[in-house]
Amino acid sequence: MPMASRSKPALPAAAAKTAAPAKPWADMSKGERMSHNANLALNFTRQLLELPFDPENLKLLGHQKDAALTIISQQIRIEAERLREPRARGPSVREFYEHYSDATAPEEGEP
Repeated sequence: MPMASRSKPALPAAAAKTAAPAKPWADMSKGERMSHNANLALNFTRQLLELPFDPENLKLLGHQKDAALTIISQQIRIEAERLREPRARGPSVREFYEHYSDATAPEEGEP
């Protein structure tokens, strides 16, 4: 049984597509660095998932599967949090003020 060829590159030469940051790394804030790295990671993951299915390249297939399952898992968590959000935060600010303005309003006949 022949072994799978390892001479194929895992990803096409994508380094040329990688955009350089707008300012030098040393001048970036932590948030700007995180944003830049997140963009690189998203681009890499997109390229990984867009590669054609190759049943002979089990290592690549494993990475594609792991990336896909991680993305699906995170999306489920985001959607679950979105559904849980309104109840966790309580009533809206407007409802809060309406409730308390009714309680502090003078009753009829009071000055």
